[in-house]
Amino acid sequence: MKINNKYEKGSYGYVKHYKRIRIILGSICLALILGDLIFSLSVFHTKKTLFVVVGCIMAIPFARNVVDFILAFPYKSLTTDEHKKFEKLSDELDIPILYDISITETEGVAFYQALAIYNNNFIAFQSNAGDKKVHDKLIKYLDTAQP
Repeated sequence: MKINNKYEKGSYGYVKHYKRIRIILGSICLALILGDLIFSLSVFHTKKTLFVVVGCIMAIPFARNVVDFILAFPYKSLTTDEHKKFEKLSDELDIPILYDISITETEGVAFYQALAIYNNNFIAFQSNAGDKKVHDKLIKYLDTAQP
């Protein structure tokens, strides 16, 4: 689902869009840092200027974008065929399905390619569902989320 040319969380393709935005923003920050340092060295012939401080402060958003991309890198959206099957299932059962959902917890990020809430239960799909560690993490999260 796109709203004003922006991908909304829970819509198909959000992860791909998120990774693309993080790469673009990280590249812009890196270009600004390098441009700032090159300008400072070429004009003032020293690193002891306010421009270097600005470059150091720009390292914070650069690092944030790089870390966000690294965390999202292993996650993949559904294929278009899988997405069509889920949409058909959603229409048949009249259950809304959320795509590319990440659940953040202290131990890391759990990513689910498709998720539906049906009869007060989470029904989640992952293409690597055979991974026991991921399955146990979901069960632990759902057990602690119940009142």
